[in-house]
Parts: sequence; C-alpha cells; structure tokens
Amino acid sequence: VLNETSTNVANYRSSNNIYVPEDYGAINLALAAAQSGQTIIVNGTLAPQLQFATTVIPNGVTLKINSGSNIIFGSFTSGTNLQVNTQATLIVDAGATLTFWNNMSLIVNGTLNVHEGSSFNFGSGAGINVTGTLTANGTSSQLITFTKSGTSNWGGINFQSGSSGEVSYANISGANYGIQCNSSLPSIHNNTISGNTYGIYVGNVGATSTSINYNTIQSNYIGIYLYYSSPSISHNTIQNNGYGLNCYSSSPNLSSNYLAHNSSHGAYLSYYSAANMVSYNQIGYNGTGIYANYQCNAIITGNSIKSNSGYNLQGYQPLYIDARYNYWGAYPPDPNKISATNGASIDYSYWLSYDPTGGFNKSTSSEIVNNNATRGSFFDQELTTAIDFQKVQRYDDAASVY
Repeated sequence: VLNETSTNVANYRSSNNIYVPEDYGAINLALAAAQSGQTIIVNGTLAPQLQFATTVIPNGVTLKINSGSNIIFGSFTSGTNLQVNTQATLIVDAGATLTFWNNMSLIVNGTLNVHEGSSFNFGSGAGINVTGTLTANGTSSQLITFTKSGTSNWGGINFQSGSSGEVSYANISGANYGIQCNSSLPSIHNNTISGNTYGIYVGNVGATSTSINYNTIQSNYIGIYLYYSSPSISHNTIQNNGYGLNCYSSSPNLSSNYLAHNSSHGAYLSYYSAANMVSYNQIGYNGTGIYANYQCNAIITGNSIKSNSGYNLQGYQPLYIDARYNYWGAYPPDPNKISATNGASIDYSYWLSYDPTGGFNKSTSSEIVNNNATRGSFFDQELTTAIDFQKVQRYDDAASVY
C-alpha cells in the first residue's frame, strides 16, 4: 500500500506540478516544459534567472513563487521581459521577494496575485505593466513593498486601458509613477506612496465610482495628478509633496482629506476642473492652499482652510468658486488671504466661526476619520443635506440648514 501510495503521489506530482529547482534548475526551462493546467512551484533562493528573450508564462499555466523565496530576474538584452499571458497566472506568496534588473518589465496580460509581506525590487526603468488583473493586498501588519533596487527610479505600476485590480496595504516608493492609471482605475486604498515623481497619476478615466481613499501620499513631487478624471478621493493624508493634488480638466469629489505642508499648493485646479471639495477637508500649511484658474467653477464647502503661507484660496482668470461655509482660521476671515483676479469671482460668505473638522493638528488620515465619527451622524446628515441644496442652487435652503 505504501508503495502504491508513493507511486500515485509521484504520478500526481509529475502530471500537475513542476518544482523549481527540484525538477528544473531554472524558471524559463520549467515554463518551456509546462502544459496547460500545470502549476510551476518555485522554492528557495535561486541564482539570477538570466534570459536573452522575453520569458512567457503560457496560457493555462500558473507560476507560483512560494513564501520566503528570493528570485532575481535578469536580462542580457534591452526589452526583455517576464510576461503573464492572458489565460495565465503569477502568484507571489506571502514573504517572497522578486527583483528585476534595469529596464525589465513584468507584463501582466493575465492575472498577478501578490500576497502580504512580499517585496518587489526594480532596477532603473523596470516596472509592472498591467492590461489584465493585478491584485496586491497586504495587511496592516504585513505590508507589500514595491521599491527601487538602486539609486535610479523604477518605472512604477502602470494600469492600462482594460485592466482591473486592487492595491492595498503596500509601500510604493522610488518610482517615476507610483501608480499610473490610464483609462482604468483600480481600487487604491490603505497604502503609503512616497518618494516618487508622481504618487498617483490618473488619466482619461472620466467620472467613476472607484475611489482613492485611506492612503498616505507624501514626499512626492506631485501627490495625486488627475487628467480628465473625476474619481472620489477621501480620507487621505497628502502631505510634504510639491503639489498635493493637481487637476487638469477634472472634477473629483474630495472629503475628509488632509492636504498640508505641500511646498507649492495643497490643491491646484486648472482648465475646467470643477472640483467638489465638500466636507471635512483640512487644507493648511501649504505654499498656497487652493489655486484655481480658467473656468474651474468649484464648490468648496465645509472645510478648514487656514495657515497657508500664501493665499488660502486664489482664483485667476474667469471662474466662479462657491466657497461659502468654510472655516478660514479667523473670524471673520482675513480678506488678504483670499484672491480673485483677472475675471475670477469667489463667494466666501457665511464663513464659519468654528473648525468643522474638529481641529487641524492632524498627522494621519485615521485621526481625521476618528474625529469625524465623534461629531455624530446627525451633524453629518445636516451637512450633507446643506451641500445637496447648494449643488442645485437652492441657496436659501442651504443657508437655513447651515
């Protein structure tokens, strides 16, 4: 019986799973031998997986990098990549480490699943390009790491048109684009995105129900850049960047964000960016709090906007900003901290005598959330009702609720 069982196990192993380095000494050799339905399981620390041409995970095959494994993918020629085909899957198990040499991309046309505690290290210009599905979910105690392996920036994570996925509980640093989204926006939440040129770039997404929330976005040149994209952005800490939020022809909905200590602008709105900054945003200690130019007819209500070194709010060129019912750090607000020139019009009447966020000395988005909770649901419902009235120009009704 023991011999029969051992034989059956051996047959099952040989027909369904391929092991590296036990069966093949290199991943590309195992992939070349794999048939549809098989899983290649990689264990341990391997010598650099060097290749002269793109290595492809074929359709129907799963490549699984086991927990604790340390794998280096290298190339002798430019443009050589690791590619996950449309019907293939790459699984990076908890605690595994993958390193990619310079200018080498991980191309995800199929499925990439990344588990908690794993690490990705990229050489100059290397990155992840997604046309399929990338799901990278860490935990609060076991974050996923995406970073550079040397002194030069890596490319970043690029979600392309038609892609989908989720990135959560990850540290993303040292990239040209921490997360770049082109005509597709995955769920992005609970990440720390720092030390990149662009923290998050979202282009040509339009109006979407997908949100960017509960992230710490700091020490980037631009924290979030929106181009013809209007997502919901809430409960983020956006601090110590050059620009906190930069919008071009985009109308996002922002609530409960902390935009502070950004050296240039907390929020920069340009060319028809009719942002809705409604409720509980804290915008302070920036160069300029909020800047808006041509036809950026924004609604900015229920926020704390104060202590910016330049203007708290600046409008330039033809536009109208409804900035009523905000707290400006003084009662009444200092008119010299609000500027409207070259055809701009700003209504900042009905200023608040209290800070609706409950206090500005916040350092994390979770503190903002907790602070909002202490105010109680009744206050939240009243503010939401007033803002809804304001959006449809029922100003008298809004004023009575405020």
